[in-house]
Amino acid sequence: MRGRTFAAAGLSLALAATAALAALAAEMTPRPTALDRLKALAGEWEAKGEDGAVLTKTTYEVVAAGNSVMETIQFPDGNSMVTLYHHDGDRLMLTHFCMAGNQPRLVAKDPGPKATELTFSFLDATNLRAPDESHLYGVTFAFQDAGHFKQNMIFKEGGVEAPMAVTYTRTK
Repeated sequence: MRGRTFAAAGLSLALAATAALAALAAEMTPRPTALDRLKALAGEWEAKGEDGAVLTKTTYEVVAAGNSVMETIQFPDGNSMVTLYHHDGDRLMLTHFCMAGNQPRLVAKDPGPKATELTFSFLDATNLRAPDESHLYGVTFAFQDAGHFKQNMIFKEGGVEAPMAVTYTRTK
């Protein structure tokens, strides 16, 4: 009888330990976020003007062990800009390394991985000599399908907001 009691107690302890390990594994598994939506953009993209001319060639690359997404925008004249997307707690952030020499930081409340829109708003900037100097002020991604998305950007200069919208098509 005593052996059966120890066996039952051992079985109960093993089951409790297994449940605790499963709960710990679930806690450690990262929850899906909007950054995953940006990771899905990994590859090469192109934006064309109304006349069909290429405006930009843009690549998205998952970097830093999956913790960030790097966007590289290449212009036909050879200039480029880089934007890094990453988490800061529950916020999704971007830092834009602009040809103007400043680095605006924008923040979005993470709407999750199934969001069809993702909007970033201006937080602050490094190397911005004056608040009315030209800088990126807002970005919205409108996800359409696996091969298309629209990016609406707002630039601010002299206190005036200038929107610019481009539609990207996946090339690779």
